[in-house]
Amino acid sequence: MFWYNCLVRIVLAVTAFSLARPLISETAARLALRGPVFILDGSNSVDAFAIARALRRKQQDFYPALERIQVARAFTCYQMASLIRQTPGGSTPKIILGLLNSFYDEDVRLADALRLFDQAEENLKRLAQTAPILVTSRPPGSGQAERQQLYLRLMAAADQTIVLDTPETHGSSQLALF
Repeated sequence: MFWYNCLVRIVLAVTAFSLARPLISETAARLALRGPVFILDGSNSVDAFAIARALRRKQQDFYPALERIQVARAFTCYQMASLIRQTPGGSTPKIILGLLNSFYDEDVRLADALRLFDQAEENLKRLAQTAPILVTSRPPGSGQAERQQLYLRLMAAADQTIVLDTPETHGSSQLALF
């Protein structure tokens, strides 16, 4: 939780879901022991059982901490931009999972994705003025070169970037047969 007590306000973890799960579970558990936590899930990847296990390892009576975690899910970039806009400021830390996943949707025009990302970025900066934000994301897939600018802009907006690297992070998760 190096990012929680420092001046860094927006930390971007570039990673595949398989690497992010333990990081998110442990971070959410530690934060919930201190107070409320908001998790905005854009990748449908919140693992409540893993968070509960992490809490149980730290504290026998973990239910009060578990109740301090609020989760909201977004399935489209429209919903994600709206969730970020509607998230209240204040000192409650935020975790945003898979921020760009829905922005990479090819059914959404690039111009719309960029406009919505502008709104989301503005609101991320607003939220970061009063509380730390941990964002997870991945680069766009190999066939989505035009969406690369979203990823680059998110990286530029982050105060710190951590890359947990695997082939899956770079959009190629298929294993070789031979």
